[in-house]
Amino acid sequence: MQTFVVRMLVVAAIVLPVYVLLRVLWKRKRGKTMNSGKSGAAREVVLAIFVLFMAGLLALVLWPAYYEVPSVAERLPTGLQINLVPLRNIKRFFKIFGTEAFWGNIVGNWLIFAPMGF
Repeated sequence: MQTFVVRMLVVAAIVLPVYVLLRVLWKRKRGKTMNSGKSGAAREVVLAIFVLFMAGLLALVLWPAYYEVPSVAERLPTGLQINLVPLRNIKRFFKIFGTEAFWGNIVGNWLIFAPMGF
């Protein structure tokens, strides 16, 4: 968990200044200030938090903290960790870890992607 937090902070330190710079330039190009119209300060803060959330999700997906991911070149010839059967991993997870961990995983995945629906 600690390694993920460090990775997330590094990604956030890179993403946030880039986002703020691009957002300010975009607003200037359109002739608006950061506090005008529908784009009030509260909306800008919420957008920045969403961008940080997405950066954290990207860090989690690209660099999982719980195991070493083999390269694509290593996985393709053997078919290792390539799943083309729907729900196979969910069934395997249920059998190995039981119902409590299974529902924790399902609800956790739902919570991770819930902000995308708003």
